Amino acid sequence: STLSSSSAASDVYKRQISYLSLKLRLLLEQKNADGFIQYYRQHNGTDNSEWLTVAAPGLHMLGFYQEAAAAYERLIHQQPSVVNWPMAMSVALAEAGESGRAKQVLAWLPERYPLNPAQRQWVAQKAEALQ
Repeated sequence: STLSSSSAASDVYKRQISYLSLKLRLLLEQKNADGFIQYYRQHNGTDNSEWLTVAAPGLHMLGFYQEAAAAYERLIHQQPSVVNWPMAMSVALAEAGESGRAKQVLAWLPERYPLNPAQRQWVAQKAEALQ
């Protein structure tokens, strides 16, 4: 039946994403920056939150700030309620030398998210540092 075959295809896709994500995580844990960035770029069309939650912070930690910011942006669309992604994106943008875009992200953070006092203070400090 079509329903069971689409369900099987979905399971295969989920297993494939899990495998890709796990391999990316292992490359990061091995501190294999070349392997990580090569594997990421090879599978960059993978627009899945499980993959991106490994890819974005990994790219960021390894100093690929532009690519990290783009991956965070994709995560923001997939997980709009998670405040960590735009916060991290603003840092990656600033580190990439894009302080204008970083300031924009920081400006809309308090409008879109119910920030706690520590997060509000963090946003204010980051915005002030970009002046």
